[in-house]
Amino acid sequence: MEKLKKGVPVLADEKKILHLYPHRDSVDTMVTEKTRNVLVVSAGVPGISKERVFNAVSRTCNLLSKYANGNIAYLSILP
Repeated sequence: MEKLKKGVPVLADEKKILHLYPHRDSVDTMVTEKTRNVLVVSAGVPGISKERVFNAVSRTCNLLSKYANGNIAYLSILP
């Protein structure tokens, strides 16, 4: 079992942690030719505006749409 500091955001399924902020990707989260759905998550850091973070996510989604024949289902920014 992994111990985390209080308040550290994670993405997890019912079995394990898949992604630990600010980054820890793995074979569990990699995109392959078999991938059919992608969740793009971005988090800001001090000194980077929310607008810049949103624009980066938006550009990423647009590139996925253009080059991987994807559809953007939802784009949002949280406080």
